[in-house]
Amino acid sequence: MLETITLKDIQKKFVDILKDEDHGYNNDGFYRGSAQRLRYLLATTDLYDGKDEARNKFYECVTFGHGDRLHQSDKFTIKNHELLKELMIMSYNDLEEYIDQNRFDWLGDDYEHIDQYLDFLNNYQDKWKFSSDNWDDPDSMDIHRELYEWVEDTESKHRSAVVGFKSENKFEVGYNILMDYFDELPEETRAECHKRLDKVEL
Repeated sequence: MLETITLKDIQKKFVDILKDEDHGYNNDGFYRGSAQRLRYLLATTDLYDGKDEARNKFYECVTFGHGDRLHQSDKFTIKNHELLKELMIMSYNDLEEYIDQNRFDWLGDDYEHIDQYLDFLNNYQDKWKFSSDNWDDPDSMDIHRELYEWVEDTESKHRSAVVGFKSENKFEVGYNILMDYFDELPEETRAECHKRLDKVEL
């Protein structure tokens, strides 16, 4: 039986919260910045050498979706369990050796490629919000990291088996609390409430 790989395992092995990074220069240097970033690169990029004689065997061993914060299991799909497991246990030196021995090159589209990882971070952890700007500067882009300001209702259970709901929008949290009790209202009251919510696009 294959060992289960959880979201926490994925976060540990692929998420690097960029504590010391406030600029992105080129995508080669950026992805070589940590083992987590190199693993993400290998899992998401179809790398090959200049003669097309060696190809990245880890490409799409796992795919990362955006998913729903309330349905975390939808976030990633394992396509090759053994290769993913191998990738996850490789050290930084192992990863760099694999890349260098095969002469893999991913230069080009620097800022777009770096921003792809920032988008991944925003979907696979919920403490820090990442963004970038200053793409017009040919030397470096700016990377911003700020704490999410969550409004959280720890008792909510509507729309998911997961207990708790949080959002940066307090009105969204309030709407979710209302939905927790919606089914308990008389049918006539539910219809009236639904009509009023529709009018304000909620």
